[in-house]
Amino acid sequence: MVKNKLILFLILFQLYAFSQNANLIIVEFKDKGVDNNSSIDAPINDTYIDTISKLNLHFINASKWLNTAIFKYEDIDVIDKIKTFSFVQKLSFGCINEMPNGRLNQEKDKFNAESISEQTEEFDKNYYLDQIIQLKGDFLQEKNLKGQSIKIAVIDNGFPKSNEIEGLQHIYYENRLMATYDYYGNNSNVYFSSSSSHGTKCFSIIGGQLDNFSGSAPKAAFYLYRTEVDAIEGQTEEILMSKALEDAVDAGVQVVNISLGYGDGFNDGTSNHTYEELNGKGTLAAKAVNIASSKGLLVCISAGNEGNSSWKYLTTPADADSAFTIGAINSYNEIAKFSSINFPNNNNIKPNVVALGVGVSILNETNGISTGSGTSFASPIIAGLAACLWQAFPNKTNWEIKTAIEQSADKFYNPDKSYGYGLPNFEKAYHLLSLPAFNEGEILKVFPNPSSEIINIYLNNENIQSIYLSNYLGQIIYQQQFNSISTTQNYSFSIKDLPNAFYILQIKTNHSKHSKIILKQ
Repeated sequence: MVKNKLILFLILFQLYAFSQNANLIIVEFKDKGVDNNSSIDAPINDTYIDTISKLNLHFINASKWLNTAIFKYEDIDVIDKIKTFSFVQKLSFGCINEMPNGRLNQEKDKFNAESISEQTEEFDKNYYLDQIIQLKGDFLQEKNLKGQSIKIAVIDNGFPKSNEIEGLQHIYYENRLMATYDYYGNNSNVYFSSSSSHGTKCFSIIGGQLDNFSGSAPKAAFYLYRTEVDAIEGQTEEILMSKALEDAVDAGVQVVNISLGYGDGFNDGTSNHTYEELNGKGTLAAKAVNIASSKGLLVCISAGNEGNSSWKYLTTPADADSAFTIGAINSYNEIAKFSSINFPNNNNIKPNVVALGVGVSILNETNGISTGSGTSFASPIIAGLAACLWQAFPNKTNWEIKTAIEQSADKFYNPDKSYGYGLPNFEKAYHLLSLPAFNEGEILKVFPNPSSEIINIYLNNENIQSIYLSNYLGQIIYQQQFNSISTTQNYSFSIKDLPNAFYILQIKTNHSKHSKIILKQ
C-alpha cells in the first residue's frame, strides 16, 4: 500500500510540475442519482457536480452519455477526498502543458514536413473539383444537390479566421452558420488564433465556395464545435467530443465530420490507449460515436495518419463500430502510405471507404488555395458528399445512406484493411437509393427497361449468384458471378456501348432463376 501511494504521489508530482499551473481530473460517476434513472440521456446529477466543486475545484464540462465530468484542481489532497464519495466510480487524469496537439489526423512530419503548400498561380476550375470528380460527386452537384437543408457539424481544434476567409463568407451572409462553441472555454468563440488552422481547413473542404473552388457541400448549414485544446492531449478531449455530439443530436444535425484521433500520444503517458482498447467500443470517444450513430447521426471520421508510424493502425474514434471511417488515397487511387489500417484481429471493415487525402485542395487564411495531405482532409470530402446524397433522399436513415455509399465502392466485393470497401461512386449510390420499393410478393425488379445506359437489378429477399446477358443469337456478351457467401441483392451494369437491340437477361439466385427481355435504345 505504501509503495502504491508513493507511485501515485510521484505521478501526481510529475503532472503537477509538468503542467506549470493546473491539472485536470476526470470523474466517472456510478449512476445518474435521480430515481435510479439509468438512461444515457438523463443529465448528470447536479449534486454530484456541486459536491466536488465545493472542494475548490473548477468544473470544466461533462458528458451525460458517458456520465463523466472534468474538473480543474490545484490541491493534490483533493484526490483522496473525491475517492471517498460513494457516487464516484473512477478517477483519471488529464494534464495541461505547453505541448502541441499530438493526434490531429492531419499533416504529419512522418509523412511530409510541408504537407500544406501555398498555390499562387491560377488553375483550371476542374483542378479544384478533382477530389469531388474522383468520387463521381459532380453528378450530385450537377443536380444542384449541394447540401441544402442538411445540417453538418465539424468537430475540431478551432476555426481561426474562418469568419474572414472569402470563400467561406457566403455561409455567414446567408445565415447558414448555425452555432459555434468552445467546449473547454465554455464560450462561443472558436475563431481565436491557435497553433493550427486544422479545423478551418476541414470546414473549407466541405463549405468553401469560390469561382475556382467548390467544397463538397457548400450550401449546407454548419455547426462549428471546438473540442481540441492546444495544451491538452488526453481523454479530456474525448469527453468534450462526446458533449459536442450530444449537442449535435439536440440541434438536429445529420452529418458530423471528426478529423481527430487518439492513440498513444497523451501528455501524461499514464492514460495512453492500447491496441486492446481500440476494439470498436472500448474508448470514451468510440462509445460516444456509437451512441451518436444510434441516434441517427452519420459520423464521418478520419482513419488516422499512422500507416507508416510505429502505431500503424487506426486511432480512436475511427475504430468505433458505427463510425464511418475514411482512409486516404492519392489521385491514382493508390492508398496513401500514411493512412492508418485496420487492426489484424478486427473483423469490422475499417476504414469503411477512402477518398483523396494527398494534395487535397483547401482554402487558406490568406484567401488563397493550398493543397494538403492527411486523412483529415479525406474525411470532410466524404462528409459533404454524404450530406448532398442525403439531401436527395431525406427519408432515408443514416445507416441507409452509409450502406449505399459502401455498396457503391469499387472494392465492395473484396474489401481489405487498407482500402476498406474502396473508392465510392456517388452516382451509383444515388441510383441504389433510387431503387423502387417492392410490391407484396414481388421478387425481381429490372429497370429502367428500355434503357440507354444502365441496367439495375433489384431482388427481394434473395441473393444474386450469377448474371448473364445474351444477344438474340444466344451469345453471352456480359456475365458476372458471385461467390457462395455473397449477400448481394442489387447490382448495376452498363449497356452504354451495346448496339440498340433486344437482349435476354438471365439471373440465378440462391432460390430461383429469372429471365427478362430488355431493350437497349
